[in-house]
Amino acid sequence: MTLLIFTVAQAGPMEIAMTAALKGPEKKKLKVFDHHFNVKPIEINRQGSRIIVNGHISHHLRWRRDDQIYYRIIKEGNKIIKVERDINRGGWAGLASPFIAAAGTYFTGKPIPPAEVEKIGRAIGSAVDGSWEGACDAIIANVALRVE
Repeated sequence: MTLLIFTVAQAGPMEIAMTAALKGPEKKKLKVFDHHFNVKPIEINRQGSRIIVNGHISHHLRWRRDDQIYYRIIKEGNKIIKVERDINRGGWAGLASPFIAAAGTYFTGKPIPPAEVEKIGRAIGSAVDGSWEGACDAIIANVALRVE
């Protein structure tokens, strides 16, 4: 007679993110697809068969302000109607933009427009951190699929 012993596998990072989002409490510095996030519990508003979810995730950055991601999911029954996300970028761009604009004026004689300063900051951040938005979108998509 062979005895089989099964153990419950430790929950992976996406499952931990789902527990934090759907049930709470907030989970900080959770590594999902090589990026760290603070996943906060969602708020659910029910209007008949319609479910409106508002959520907040922070993309955790070292030595810089975190990127803040706010998302909204609308479901009708089991059908996902709409998913929106808005990113309030942290990092260095907001803090460094006056200095970068001044340096641009000093070196080129022309100020760098604010939109270009942010673009430069994002490019530098991508070079340092890689793309993190896809990992965040995966968390949001999992919430959309699982919320009831």
